[in-house]
Amino acid sequence: LSGRPEIVNDAYSDSRFNKEVDKKTGYRTRNILAVPLFDKKGNILGVFQAINKLDGNFTYDDLEVFTLIGGYAASAIENFNLYSELKSAYRETVFKLSHAIEYKDKETKNHVLRTGIYAREIAKQLGVSEDECEVIFLAVQMHDVGKIGIPDRILLKPGPLTDEEWKIMREHPIIGYEILKGSESKILKVASIVALEHHEKLDGSGYPYGKKEDEISFYGKLAAVVDIFDAVTSKRPYRRREWTEEEVRSFFEAEVREGRLDRDIVKVLLEN
Repeated sequence: LSGRPEIVNDAYSDSRFNKEVDKKTGYRTRNILAVPLFDKKGNILGVFQAINKLDGNFTYDDLEVFTLIGGYAASAIENFNLYSELKSAYRETVFKLSHAIEYKDKETKNHVLRTGIYAREIAKQLGVSEDECEVIFLAVQMHDVGKIGIPDRILLKPGPLTDEEWKIMREHPIIGYEILKGSESKILKVASIVALEHHEKLDGSGYPYGKKEDEISFYGKLAAVVDIFDAVTSKRPYRRREWTEEEVRSFFEAEVREGRLDRDIVKVLLEN
């Protein structure tokens, strides 16, 4: 309240001290040294407190040392708060980028969010670390960001695409990669790979480059599975209904059997 340091060498004789906590815990507070923690603008962040000096009473020498330590503590707290704020802003920016295509296609927002969730949960089941799962959750949601470069007449077409229209549609992985590449951020690095590879197949039948087997990253293999899974279980302009569970299982089992999708990833998907 005062913003001043305090030395209280007889806690029980100070009217500000609440004895009830000691009564409940059985602890006996003898003396207290407390200094306020200030941020760079002079606002109080909290209090740094020492209780029961091992030898005798707290002195002004103790106060000097403790004030110095408190300055380091305040700086650490402020830096942590700033880091948390930056991390939150960064995460929000990633979400906004992921959902940019929603401006054209209202269904896309739900699609990208679901694929991120599916990818994260499958990665957990495969033993991927918690931090890496969070990267995957955000990165996979950017898999379709390249569609922002596809004309509406093709992107939103309610019927089947012509060969020429498919050729243009199949450019969206490269467009997405070009948008996301070159960043130092782990999330954007992974997102650029996901954008480029989420339509590649293990047998080389995918696009844009017809990569095979180990030429495709784990991220690309995972994104391919969850993208297809969400597509076949959701309403689309070009499809009258979602697939049944039996149809979904049959399709994915065939894809694994034919060597197009990753066996371990599909196994976790179907088990869950």
